[in-house]
Amino acid sequence: MISIVEPNVYPELDHTLESYLANLLARHFTSNSFGEKPVAITLLETSVLPCYQKKQSYATVGDECLFIDGSGYKKNKWPSATYYQQLGMIAYGYAAIALRPPDDLYLHIEQHFRTMSKVVQQIHQMI
Repeated sequence: MISIVEPNVYPELDHTLESYLANLLARHFTSNSFGEKPVAITLLETSVLPCYQKKQSYATVGDECLFIDGSGYKKNKWPSATYYQQLGMIAYGYAAIALRPPDDLYLHIEQHFRTMSKVVQQIHQMI
């Protein structure tokens, strides 16, 4: 489904990002546990976790934001239209630098968050 949508949104969405999106959608497409807690609170709580737990926790927050921003699920509940976009990019940025060396995958996702969100949005509209 991503290959049907992706050329319309961003023709050069690379295979790494496409795979990440496919896995994200496979894991969370039927989930309804997103948006239960403000993402900013989760980010704050993650900041005090031990270093070895931060990367995965930040990535999970980023995934939640990417899914909600793209699908619109519970999106209108929070303060602004860009809440999930901004905090998702922050979360992926923090995931990238949580351990050394920095994780290029999460830096790449942070840079292409808006495009990936558009792909999720188009897939959500198709179903």
